[in-house]
Amino acid sequence: MRNSRLRITALAGGTGAFLAGIAVAAVLTGPAVSKSSPSLCQKNPRNPHCSSSTTTPSGSGPCGTRTAGTYTHVVVIVMENHSLSSIIGSSAAPYINSLAKKCGLATGYYAITHPSLPNYISMTSGTTAGITDDKSPAAHQLTNASIFSQLGSAWRSYSESMPSDCYLTNATPYIVHRNPAAYYTNVRTACQAQDVPLLSSPSFSAAYTFVTPNECNDITGSRTSFRRSSPPLSTRTGTLSSS
Repeated sequence: MRNSRLRITALAGGTGAFLAGIAVAAVLTGPAVSKSSPSLCQKNPRNPHCSSSTTTPSGSGPCGTRTAGTYTHVVVIVMENHSLSSIIGSSAAPYINSLAKKCGLATGYYAITHPSLPNYISMTSGTTAGITDDKSPAAHQLTNASIFSQLGSAWRSYSESMPSDCYLTNATPYIVHRNPAAYYTNVRTACQAQDVPLLSSPSFSAAYTFVTPNECNDITGSRTSFRRSSPPLSTRTGTLSSS
């Protein structure tokens, strides 16, 4: 990373867990699991990817360098619907596995519930807000605090294939329930300026950036999508694959 305070760490839990990240990472959402359930790494401690939770990035390639003090930028990239056991160690997901092995894998990050939307809302506000479906912002006009309201102008959200800023309905392959900023009515004005389509040269200068791939690139589909998802997205963000 060009900023030495940026670092990739893949965060993961047991079966059906998210793979998430501090600074820059890929995140997968799947079925919720009990936090008391042993993780894949607890079951398989010899898995070479599991030992990377204590990895110190080299500072070259995608990992960046960990430095003392606070992180100045956090970028979260979210992918969906596959368990840790179907990703880590899988030959169908070579790029994500390379990030986990080189940059770090933490195994205590769990999905909250099913389906997708309440996880996105919880990820950005600390609560599901009672949501149990994937309906649009018209059905869920949230007024609770979120990381977006907390940060004011210091956040940005990128949604791949979104037709225009802060778009509030589906426009396949853009899926609105994967764009949490669109649901908080108390940041709607900011959303119209800071929640923007993911283009070829995005800026990661904000303190917090939330990145959502489109339905073709978020590995929602079959296992064959694992191989082609992350590298194209990393090329577009210009982050995961650059030093």
